[in-house]
Amino acid sequence: MFFLGQMRVVARGLPIVIAACSLYGAADDEPSPTPPTEDAGSSESSVADALGDELLVEAGARCDLSKPFGTPKQVPGINTTEPELNIWLSDDEKTAYVTVIRAAVALRWDIYTTSRTNRDDAFGPLARMTDLDLDTANTEDLTLTPDGLFAAFSSSRPPSDASTSDLFIATRMVATAPFTNVTPIANVNDPDDDENPFLTTDGLELFFNSLRDGGTWELFHAVRGTGGSFGAPVNAGVGPGAANATLTRDGLTLYFTRIDASGSSDIWIAKRASSTAPFLDAKPVDELNSPERDVPGWVSPDGCRLYFMSARAEGPGGYDQWFADKPP
Repeated sequence: MFFLGQMRVVARGLPIVIAACSLYGAADDEPSPTPPTEDAGSSESSVADALGDELLVEAGARCDLSKPFGTPKQVPGINTTEPELNIWLSDDEKTAYVTVIRAAVALRWDIYTTSRTNRDDAFGPLARMTDLDLDTANTEDLTLTPDGLFAAFSSSRPPSDASTSDLFIATRMVATAPFTNVTPIANVNDPDDDENPFLTTDGLELFFNSLRDGGTWELFHAVRGTGGSFGAPVNAGVGPGAANATLTRDGLTLYFTRIDASGSSDIWIAKRASSTAPFLDAKPVDELNSPERDVPGWVSPDGCRLYFMSARAEGPGGYDQWFADKPP
């Protein structure tokens, strides 16, 4: 999952060439879409007080979900002087999947994995996922169902045009086995870039960002039918300049990133009353945002911890992995 609005992995024309477009963006000089004049998805009648937090509290959260996040911290063991981008974790937070560039391997995006013994320990060394990565294409933005058996990711591999990204799925029989059956997601991909997939817990909803509507990143979602295939995507309704959907376990709270006219991006939040209702009351998560780019990646099952990517100056590698907890 990299992120939004005309922010590319590496600016085209630089000596380092990565074929597929990406949100990740070292291209600070590229134009950014004009932000909406009003908060997309806003409503005079707020749903925030009526749903979402209360539902997760009833589910036994270890924190007070009505409170803001605490001070962000770096994810221990992950960050280096090279970029660590989008992150996905197992429910116990002991296994992580990270999109990275490792110059010693290749100047392209690959997915690596790592593990740790306890959720607050440092992660061990990152290992490349050779079952998903290709030597000839970018592979990034892994998302998994909680059982670890069904995955989606974005890639510039065939049949994609090498200059764009499409969405792919892969499966495996057990969570410790390699992924197989890598295929493009039918009915979803567009000739323009499609990136940053996010699967809901049941695997029935797929969120992603795309340039298909006028060249501006927007969030879309598709629903998986009884036959196992996703239907045609529809706009998620949170406005232009939105990307990197990250949903809570109940699917009712959406974190996403939105860029401003300067090319910076912040983490935003919106809520919906049900899986068929629109997201409303979109607003920035002020306590997590910095003057640099901030992009959500994964939220814990109880909603108490959010992992996110940030380019803030305190990190060692330009893009690094951070997390923040809500207090008890």
